[in-house]
Amino acid sequence: MDILKRIQELQRNSHRIGFGVRVEDRTHPDKIIEVAEKVESMHFGRVIYVGQMCSSPMRDAIYTEEPERMLLDLLCMGDIDAAVRGTAKASVILRLIKEKLGQRSFFRIALLETSMGHQFLLAPVGIDEGSSINERLTIITSGAQLLKQLGVEPRIGVLSGGRMEDIGRSPDIDKTIEESQELTSKAREQLPYIIEHYGILVEDAIQARANLILAPNGMIGNFVYRTLIHLGSGKSHGAIYVGINEILVDTSRSAPPEEYLHAIRLANALTTIAKRI
Repeated sequence: MDILKRIQELQRNSHRIGFGVRVEDRTHPDKIIEVAEKVESMHFGRVIYVGQMCSSPMRDAIYTEEPERMLLDLLCMGDIDAAVRGTAKASVILRLIKEKLGQRSFFRIALLETSMGHQFLLAPVGIDEGSSINERLTIITSGAQLLKQLGVEPRIGVLSGGRMEDIGRSPDIDKTIEESQELTSKAREQLPYIIEHYGILVEDAIQARANLILAPNGMIGNFVYRTLIHLGSGKSHGAIYVGINEILVDTSRSAPPEEYLHAIRLANALTTIAKRI
């Protein structure tokens, strides 16, 4: 099943979604206002803008000079059902997750779409995430669970730093291939899904319709994300924080308004799923 179609089916008008607003960049106010105007005409639930005041007042807003702290406060107190980072600072959000939520181990799984319309989850995407085989195995398990909750059958593609015939060319390449082989074997033992190791051939994983793709580490995952979105005409629909109890969707501060709208819709769908469990 199409991931975005399933997300659309899970939309509910009753959910309260907090959206972080920091307007340090001159482009931020215009983007936020455009998002607010489009949200009014779409069924994204009640969107509450949390942060600094834009040039045009918004109907449902909580103004503060500390949007990151207020956003997590509202989330922890249950005053909102989910949060989208928006243009708030990632570094501050990450620090507050550790301070306020007491979580030291968490990661993000991005929902991406190629220019040809193939939708898939990509992880790890945080530069300091997924550094060990066990961490990446946890990511596979969590990503597969998320797809199942969305009603989508997982097809998992594991990437590494080269083809199998490249073993011996470099110790670094050997390490990523060997670790990805081990990860694939462990994942197959634990999960009843199609799981393949594609080496460095990410294009083969996409062609095989993999909907959960594992990069060798967070730095490479971040490169894949940026190359697809900023150079390859792909789309980002937000990145889900996994390993925390609250629903928090990450976005890029430099993202176009469409990514913010997609992230709000994703947060709404995740709230629907959470309320069912």
